[in-house]
Amino acid sequence: MRHSASRGTGSIPKGVAAWVGGWKASLMAKSWIEVWTPGHGLLRRDQSTAARIDALVARLVARRVWPDHVAVYRVLAAADRRASAASWLV
Repeated sequence: MRHSASRGTGSIPKGVAAWVGGWKASLMAKSWIEVWTPGHGLLRRDQSTAARIDALVARLVARRVWPDHVAVYRVLAAADRRASAASWLV
């Protein structure tokens, strides 16, 4: 079987590849704090929760538990995505 090198997306349909590309571009344009703060999927949080987490992140970084705030918010955003995906399995 011969594969075309020009397709580049393998078996991913064009519409899906375009959506994923757009999602990645929008994610990269935002800071991780902006990605995490509103929530993901069915997970939503209010401003008081975001403020408490921001204070916690500042303490963790000050104590050198985490290298910087970006690392913490990346993990929090990933946890939101994982929890949102898991909620569709229930």
